[in-house]
Order: sequence, then structure tokens, then C-alpha cells
Amino acid sequence: MASYLIRQRLLENKQLDLQTAFDQANALDLAQKNSEAYRMPEIPTTAAVSSPPTDEVAEAHALDYDSLAATFTSKKCYFCGDNLHNRRSCPARNSNCNNCGKKGHYAKVCKSKAPSITTASMFTPTLCSIVASCPESLKQASVKVSIGGIELTALIDSGSSESFISETMARKLSLKLHPSTQKISMALTSFKTQILGHCFTDIVINQLSYSSIRLGVLKDLCSDIILGQDFQKKHKRVTIEFGGTRPELVIPRPACPLSSTASIEEPSLFGNLLPECKPIASRSRRFSKEDQEFINQEVTKLLSEGIIEPTITPWRAQIVVSKDPSNRHKKRLCIDYSQTINQYTELDAYPLPRIDDMINNLAQYKVFSTFDLKSAYHQVPIKESDRKFTGFEANGKLYQFCRIPFGVTNGVAAFQRAMDNFVDEENLNDTFPYLDNITVAGRDQKEHDVNVQAFHEAVQRRNLTLNESKSIESKTSINVLGYRVGNGVIAPDEERLRPLQDFPPPENKAALSAFNRLKKELEGATLHSIDETLPFVVESDASDVALSATLNQGGRPVAFMSRTLQSSELHYPAVEKEAMAIIEAVRKWRHFLAGRHFTLKTDQRSVAFMFDSRKRTKIKNNKMQDWRLELASFSYTVEHRPGKDNVAPDSFTRAFTSSMSTSEGLMGIHTALSHPGVTRMLHFIRSKNLPYSTQDVKKTCSSCRACAELKPQFCRQQAGVLIKKLRSGRSRWNN
Repeated sequence: MASYLIRQRLLENKQLDLQTAFDQANALDLAQKNSEAYRMPEIPTTAAVSSPPTDEVAEAHALDYDSLAATFTSKKCYFCGDNLHNRRSCPARNSNCNNCGKKGHYAKVCKSKAPSITTASMFTPTLCSIVASCPESLKQASVKVSIGGIELTALIDSGSSESFISETMARKLSLKLHPSTQKISMALTSFKTQILGHCFTDIVINQLSYSSIRLGVLKDLCSDIILGQDFQKKHKRVTIEFGGTRPELVIPRPACPLSSTASIEEPSLFGNLLPECKPIASRSRRFSKEDQEFINQEVTKLLSEGIIEPTITPWRAQIVVSKDPSNRHKKRLCIDYSQTINQYTELDAYPLPRIDDMINNLAQYKVFSTFDLKSAYHQVPIKESDRKFTGFEANGKLYQFCRIPFGVTNGVAAFQRAMDNFVDEENLNDTFPYLDNITVAGRDQKEHDVNVQAFHEAVQRRNLTLNESKSIESKTSINVLGYRVGNGVIAPDEERLRPLQDFPPPENKAALSAFNRLKKELEGATLHSIDETLPFVVESDASDVALSATLNQGGRPVAFMSRTLQSSELHYPAVEKEAMAIIEAVRKWRHFLAGRHFTLKTDQRSVAFMFDSRKRTKIKNNKMQDWRLELASFSYTVEHRPGKDNVAPDSFTRAFTSSMSTSEGLMGIHTALSHPGVTRMLHFIRSKNLPYSTQDVKKTCSSCRACAELKPQFCRQQAGVLIKKLRSGRSRWNN
């Protein structure tokens, strides 16, 4: 609408609504930009006016279409291709182009049929032209390059995500072609083309040599070579001299790291659907105003990054707003596919790397680096035919994913396959991918640095984004996948055995009994060995004050987990504590459990029922609903068993409580706090995270006759000193 000529054309209509005006303006603008046979006319004005006229000058002259059209150097209408005539009588005025679908011109003059160049190339006449060398208007952005002693013209395109070479030049240079099915999108995403393949070659520019540059092969390229951002990122800065008078314009680095799709072959997420698969539209959920605002923010962010798009799919999953496991005060946007497509998806059997083999191979090296991919799934595109299955509702609108979403059944297998192909295609040496964690190693510092440099270059070529805060470089020993590897030694990660090492010494009969049960369970167990051929079993338990779990194989534990409950967690109902123990265990051992079937065992029957993935249950508890959704991407069987058989995890949750919960200790606290009564004593115990149950406190207070005679005096300072002594074992509360 900023163009005077387009506004003048729109005024020719007697009646015009907003949509029609937009369509006509878009068609006029597209036709003007793609016209090579004509140029924009200069508006005739008085001799005193040497610059293009303003709107006021044009209105003063009251120029009509005929007077403007007479200034064109050609006598052909660029809307229909016939002799120049008034726009009102143009037969293409109300016609739709059969090529691009736009209104206002015929397909025979449409310039949109030129093949796409890059994912971000701007739609300009010269760039879309099919010529043997770089267009004249882009000479300033071109440079001479040499391949095999032959001089070619390369276009420096900052809007292209990748580099390309024309098919003619690739054949002339006898470059080896690697087949590819990758599709390239133009700036207008409705236009796409498919590359013929890719090749690797050495390039020389201004006496600088570049080895093994990856070039996609395209037909009818507008230059011999296009050097995109994957090549330009090798330099700190690429400067093109235009000779303008204004100072240098510096484009800052983009704030959004996931706005570009990784250049990785699209995996198939839903190739294993059951024959009875049919669309499911889940019932809409209601959210608070705060959650609705959060959903709008997240959806807007995903749309701007190209991760999702609007759709008309018959599939509709629902959003669940949950807490981030790494930050309990931060919300996460999750999609509940357990009620839709996951019900009809069979497991993709693509294997994850064997952890024991991977660790044994890493032990041969001396220097290590580990890299973590940021929002890893959301970097990998999916097939267009698979997108409809990922449909979900957000605040009354329907969207679908363009990249791998979290929570689908075969997301793990598809992502691991993509990472394995990435390492193979880029010929990366001593590189070990395990889902979003990639370890690069070397037998010495020099070999390690070469491998890391090759990895960084491959990451830039494929538009992958690393999480710098979780990446570690050049270490002689690292913790990876539950092991400590370094200096030729393999040892279990200290965190796997910490609960066992911190097991408190028994101080009474109950604690001694728990210790003996655990000892019997561990007899003959090899704690540092994990056999990838055996299935995993997760056993969990929760008490009033602690959570615990063991990871078992072949009836023997291979890893342990335990922690005390904090603040509000102490007030959770028993069923939520038992469920939280399962979730904490799965999060901790995700690298062992992802991509393979395992068994969950709990002594809480209601938790076993609600977490059973084979049952469609309506859960009204928000925490349980979020946790069930978190488990949806795993393949597992949940089993209930009596508490008397839950020996190992039960020992960890009861040990500390048993060793501390003595009537002597409780009575000492009760007396030291001046007989505060049940309420105040319970508040104090919970504020100090002491392992006493409500029943023990009530029993202690009810047996104290002084409570009926003395007024409660609550001295926090005195109580803090006394409780510190009790914990350190320096006082038995006798005075």
C-alpha cells in the first residue's frame, strides 16, 4: 500500500472491501516485482521537480491510469501478456493464476514459476531469473571462486540457510552426487522445490582455502554457486561494499535460536499405525485466566519459531499446563497425546545405543567433551503427511507441529535415528550421540580438538542449536549416562550409590530390621554393572518424609535414589507422594528407560491404576494428570505389589524415620518447647523438616499431663539450638 501506483489502481474500483483490496494490491505488487521486461515509470511532473513526486504532487496533477501507462517503455500488459490497455478492461483482472494462485494475472506471465533458491531468499526479479551467471544487479554481492582450477561466480546470500551449486556446474566439475530428499522453501512458504542431492568439494576464495564444503544441487540456479549462512558462519563477519553514504549497518545475532529448522532428513513418526486408527478429537478443557495468558504466550512463541502452524486436521489433542521439573516455579506447555494418536501407534523398534558398549568405547580415550541440544525435538522437522496427527487445541484454535513434538510414542526412536544419520552423513569421528546428549572424544588433546572443530562445523551446517550452559569441553574425565569415565577407568556415578553410602546406622530394633532386609536384598549384587540385554524394573516407595526408588535388573538393584520431602511436599496426600516417587525415579534414570519397555512397581494400588497406560481413566487431580502425561512417552507396565515385598525402597524411606522417631526424642522436643500442644509442635517439626509423623506427635502430646496445666510458650531461637544439638547427637534431651 506504500506504492503510489498500486493505490491509484485500487481507486479505479467503485466498490472495494478490505479483503479484495488486499488481494489486488498483493497481485499488483507481485507482478511489479517479478517483471523483467518493464521498469517502474517516472511520474511526469514540472521541470522543477527532479525527484519522484509525493502524494500531494500526484494528486495535484490528477494523473489517470492511461497517462501513467503511456510512460512504460514496453507496450505489453504484464497482467495478461496482451497489448497494453486500460487495467479496467484487462481480462486477467478478476482471474486467478493457475501457477501461484494469486488473483489479478495469468499463469503465462507469472514469474513465480521460477524454482526456489533458498529457505530465506527474497522474492526479487533478478534472483528468480534463470541465467547462466550471476544477475547484473547482484554483482556487488558476488565473488569469484575456484573449484578444481575452474573459476566460477558465487553469490553471497545472507538470506540463504544453506549453500548450493547449479546442476550444470556440478556435472561439469564431475562432483560426486549424494542423493537427498530434502525440500527447500522459498521466502513465500507456499512455494517449495526439492534438491537433487548434495556434494562435497574444496573451494578457494581470495587465496583462502575451504575443504569439504557441503553444496546442495539445484536446477536452474541463478548463479554458479550460492554461499549461504552455513558457509558465512565460518567467518566472524562478511562485509559487502555497496558504496552508500550512510554508516555501516550491523545486523545483531537473532535472539531466538530455534527459528530455523535443522537441515536433517525428516523422520517418520507415525509409520507404525494400527489398522483401526481413526481420528480422535479430545474434549476441550477449561483453564484459568492466568493459564490462558501463558498458553497464548507459548503458542505465539512456537508460531514465530516455525515449530507449529494453524491446521484443519481432524485430530485434536488437549493442552496440559504443568510445572517444569527443573524449576517448580516455572510452567510448561505439554500436549496430551495419550488420549489421541498414541493409542494407535505401535512402538518403533529402532534401538538406542547400548550404554555399556558406549561406555567401554569412551574408556579408550583421554579427553572428552559433551554437548547438549537445546529443545532437541523441536529442531528436527517431520514429514508433512505426519503433521495432521499432531493436531492440538489452544484457546479455541487448532494447530499442528512442523517439528517433532514432545509426548508422542515414537519421538525417542525418530530423534535417535536422526542423530545417528547426522553423525554418519557428516563423517564425524569419535562422536557418540545418545538422544540430545552428544559426546566427542580424542586419544590426545590434538585429536580431541580436531574432532570438536569438525563437530562444531557440522552443527553450523545443519542449523542445530546447542545449549551452552549444559555443554562441557576438554575434560579428562566426565559423568555420562550414570558412569564416571576417565583415565581408562570406568566407575559408577557417585549419585547412583549416594543413598546407599548415606544410609544411617541403625539405632533401634526397627532400623536394624530395615538394614537387615536391605542387606539380604543386596547380597551378590554387582552395583556397577548394567546389562543392556535385561529389562529394567523400577521399584519405588514413599513415607511421610522421604521418597526412594531402586533400579533393578535380574532381581538385583543397579542404582538407588532417595531424597527427603521439602516444604509443601510434606503436606501431599499419601497417593501423591507415592506417585511422585515414581516420577522422580523415571526422571533420574531417563537415559536408561527411554526407548525400551520397563516395569514400574509400587505398593500403592490407586497409583498403579491411574498410571496404567492401557486404561483410559478420568483423573480430576491436576498433579496426577500432569504426571501421567509425563509418562505418556515411555513404554512401561505398572504393577502393584504388597508393601511387605517392597523391601529395598521401603528400607531407604523408613531408615531415617526409624532411627529418629523415638518417644524419648519427641518427648524431649515437646518439653523443650514448653509443652506447645499438638498444633504448634507439629508446625515446628514440619518447619524443621524433621521425620516425625502426625500420629507420633499426637501420641506424644496426649501422654503429656503438663499440657493441660502450662500455657504454650514457643521460643524459636531456643528450639533451633536444641534441635541442632539433637541432630548432631550431642544431646539426648535429658534436661
